[in-house]
Order: sequence, then structure tokens, then C-alpha cells
Amino acid sequence: MKTQSIIALKVILAGALCLASTSLVRAEEDASSGISISNGTMTASGGTIVFSNFTANAGAVADAVNQHNTGLSPVATATSTYSTGTGNATIPPTISFNVNGAATATTTIAGFTPGTSTATGTAGASGFFTVTGGTGPVTIVFSIPIVGFTSTHISGAGDITSASDSLTLSLLTLGGTSIMSQMFSVNSGTVVGSPGSPATPNTVSDTVILNYNQQYQVNLLASAVTSVTNVPEPTTTSLLVLGLVSGSVLLFRRKVARKNA
Repeated sequence: MKTQSIIALKVILAGALCLASTSLVRAEEDASSGISISNGTMTASGGTIVFSNFTANAGAVADAVNQHNTGLSPVATATSTYSTGTGNATIPPTISFNVNGAATATTTIAGFTPGTSTATGTAGASGFFTVTGGTGPVTIVFSIPIVGFTSTHISGAGDITSASDSLTLSLLTLGGTSIMSQMFSVNSGTVVGSPGSPATPNTVSDTVILNYNQQYQVNLLASAVTSVTNVPEPTTTSLLVLGLVSGSVLLFRRKVARKNA
């Protein structure tokens, strides 16, 4: 009889472990975002825009891992345990504001692994320009076609995922004084249980009045960011398993105690 009780207890424990392992495999928290820019333009109401020291830049961050490169066609990648960030950008050899690039960020944490992880990907360009061929004020128009997307998934009420992508355009004088700094949010938000936003095409544009024959610095940066904070919580299945195991052990101990009395 004692042997049969031990066998029954082992069967219950084995079944409980199977149920618990099944619930562990199902859980996962993830977030991803991406943004691409293409064929950016900068036009003046008169004269000619002359670029100098213009370069593309690409960056990637995954928790403590980061990489940043510049050039005509830089690429950057960073990967950590739970996150990956990528960035790439291209400008033509004949320097202009025709910037093409893409940035992505992805973070995934298994549902029963506690922790926080973040990723960032960036793509853009920066450099200097002067509008020649006139005097006084001149109007500059920027136009940058972009496509952005975000996606998130969570399986626990205590977990938080966020995904966003944005484009930042800034202008400074040669001495570093800010003339304009605009951040355009493509898709953003802290999402709980939402599928996120699908790929969204858009064109970012802005206008600023500058002066002829004065040098300015322009910076363009597209960013994709993700973050996941995972706080494991006991699922209904886990609680059921715990109750079965506890009850079985308690009944077994009582039966042994009665026989020994």
C-alpha cells in the first residue's frame, strides 16, 4: 500500500511538472519598431545650396552594447541577451541632402525571465551648408519621406512593452546657437496588449528663413526605440499545479502518520 501511494504521488508530481513547463513555454514579451527615410530634399527660394563636410551616420544600442559609425554608407549593429538595434544610412558621393537610411530595434524577453531590456537604432546625416547667390533672407524648405512601424506583445498583466520611432531635424549656426529643433513622432506609446502600429508612410516637412552667405549646421536623425520590462507573475495553471502538489504531499504525510501511530 505504501508503495502504491509513493507511485501515485510521483505520477501527480510528474503531471504537475508537465503542466508547469507548458505554461512557461507559452509566455513571451516582445517589442519591435522601425523607421526608414528616403530621398530627403532641401531647397532654397533662391541661390544655390552648397554643402560641406556632410556625412551619414548610423548607430545601434542594445543595453550596454553600442556602436556608431559615420561615412557615405555607414552600418551599425548592437546585440545583447534580449535586444538588437540596427542602423544604416547613405548619402550620394556628390554631397546633397538626399539621405537614405533605416533603423530598427527589437527586444524579446521570455515571460518567466525577470528583467528590463532596451534597444535603439539610429540613421541620419549631418553637415554644413551655405546658400550663395544672393543677399538678405532666404527661405529653406526641408522634405523627408519616412515609413515607420511599431509592434508589441505581452502575456502578463504586470509587464510593460513600449515601441516608438521618430525623426529629429535640427539647425544650428556655425557658433552652435540653435535655430530650429523639431522632433516628429511617427508611432509611439507605451503599449499593454496592443499589436502596435502598422507601417505608416508619411512625409516630414518644415520651413525656416535663413540668410544668404552664412554657414549653418544641419542634423537629421531617425530613431527606433524599444523597451520591455518583465515582472513574472504566477499563472492560473501554476497556481493549480502548486495546489495539487501541496494537497498530494499533505495527504501522503497524513497517511504515513496514521500508519505510524
